[in-house]
Amino acid sequence: MNSQPAMDAFEPLIDEGTLVKVQNEAGMAIEYLSGYGWIDNITNLLPGEGYKVRTNSNTTLTLTDGSGGGLKSADASAAVIHFVPSHTGNGLDHMNLYISSEAAGNLRLKEGDEIGVFDGETCVGVGIAGGHDQEFISIPVSLDDPVTVERDGYIEGNRVSLKVWRAESNAELFLESVKGHDGTPIIFVKNGTAVINSFPSLTEAFLGDAYPNPSTDMTTFPIELAGDNHIRLELFNSSGVLVRTIHNGLLSAGRHIIEWDNRDASGQRAKAGLYFYRLATGDFSSSKSLVIVN
Repeated sequence: MNSQPAMDAFEPLIDEGTLVKVQNEAGMAIEYLSGYGWIDNITNLLPGEGYKVRTNSNTTLTLTDGSGGGLKSADASAAVIHFVPSHTGNGLDHMNLYISSEAAGNLRLKEGDEIGVFDGETCVGVGIAGGHDQEFISIPVSLDDPVTVERDGYIEGNRVSLKVWRAESNAELFLESVKGHDGTPIIFVKNGTAVINSFPSLTEAFLGDAYPNPSTDMTTFPIELAGDNHIRLELFNSSGVLVRTIHNGLLSAGRHIIEWDNRDASGQRAKAGLYFYRLATGDFSSSKSLVIVN
């Protein structure tokens, strides 16, 4: 069989009302989403590729050779650089998660930002934000393989949580208790589907990784605020002594880049060594390490 457009191949089942879902080996799907209609993340059927087809009644589908020349749609994890799924290969019994454009807009996602899907501390799938015309972010997530020793996927019935990585600022955000349209937490379901149209309130502040690290002359600190807030960004040496208050004041909601000239409170160059920088806003506090070299 030559490659052929996937939607064309399954159109007879769509027309007769029997098709529920098609998945390729990597978990990308053709299925009907309320508010979107039929979506196709497979694009082309390829020779040698296996497909899982679910229908609501017994039926017959005959596939003929396609015209060829088609290209397989890009895997959602092809350009991933931050989050690393726990499974290797294509994964197992995928659940399909879709992040709507409205929800992505609420998170102020930019092209190249990543959304990691987690079951506890286990990353089970990753999606990447595209351009402004992206209708939704499609993320297939893999079930834990019972024959492997290490945990490498979701456990059915556990709650879905998400992490967002900002490519621009290298900041990581954590979202827990992700809920569906009915307000109930989304749980992992084998071969299931969930559309996320909204997110819970974000933690009030997020502290990214300082760069460069190690640093010589100038250091940049990326932070993000869920709302307008008074923040303190402080630097301490390895003994816990305050070296410099880098910022102390009100900042607006959104992303911010704060620069430090690598000098202490007296204006002297900071000595080489290990330091810790801390962001504090009300009840929130987060610290990370920084190495200074001269």
